[in-house]
Parts: sequence; C-alpha cells; structure tokens
Amino acid sequence: MRFGRRARPSAVLSYLIPGVPFVHDGQMEGFDEKLPVQRVRPVKDQKPDLELRAFYERLLSIAKDPLYRAGGTLTLWPQSGLVLIARRLKNRVAMIGVDLTASMPTNPEVALPFDMIGASFGEWIKNPMDRWNKQPVYVGRVGHDLRIRQAEFKSWSQTHSFILEFNV
Repeated sequence: MRFGRRARPSAVLSYLIPGVPFVHDGQMEGFDEKLPVQRVRPVKDQKPDLELRAFYERLLSIAKDPLYRAGGTLTLWPQSGLVLIARRLKNRVAMIGVDLTASMPTNPEVALPFDMIGASFGEWIKNPMDRWNKQPVYVGRVGHDLRIRQAEFKSWSQTHSFILEFNV
C-alpha cells in the first residue's frame, strides 16, 4: 500500500474535514496500483484487503453524518504529536485527533480550553462517545480545559486517530 500504516489516519483526517476526499480506484480495497485514465485494467492482480474495505465503509458511514458535512470547522493547534480538528453543528461537537505518523501505540493525553473546541466554560459535555466504536469515553474537566486521558480510545489501534463526539 502506498501510504502503509499512515493510510488510515490520513483517511480519517481527509474524510472528516470539509471538502470532497480524493479516493483513487482500488484504494478502499487496499490496491496500491493507481490506474492512469488510459488504462482500464490493472497490470497487477491483487486480492482485496477485506479489513481495509470494512475500515473505509465505517469511515464513510461516519462522514455522511451532517455534523461532518455541514458543521463548522475549527483547526486546533497540534498537541502531543496529533493534528486536532473540531467540528460543531448546533449542540453537537466532534473532536478529531490524528497521528499522521501512525507511530503512537495509544492516544496521548490531550487538554484543550473549552473555547478552542467551540464550547463555553459554562457548557458541560454530555454523552461523550468514541464515534468509531460507539462506546462511551471519559472526558474530564480540569480548570477551563477539556481533558482526554491517555489510552482512552480503544479504537486507536485500528485507526491511529480518535473521533470524540459529544453534546453541549
């Protein structure tokens, strides 16, 4: 695969930010041969990667959510080696953290001021959830910061990213 272990976190980032993600023919099956427009059939015979296909199907189902298609976007500062993005649509917020090197074994601890994620200090986070596996996650408050503990996201090993969704 052209991007190797970086393919999944790169896909999470590009699919969940505004715009149309670029996908080459065969990418979702794990094929690494990019077909030029002049060629109809690949030169190499490759078997589809069913695990990677399931990853893209899940990512596409998340990306179709109005929060990611119509929500506002806040680019947050990099922290602990992550690229951080927040999306907000009405009272729904998503915080996306991506390790583009795909080298961290677990998600690092993250602490961000509430106003950085589009929430005010008076708003409390309700129903924090790991969107990838739809499991609740613990999100703490320390002073004026939202805090995510290290190794909180069980889906990290599959994606090298986290998608935290909550209501305010």
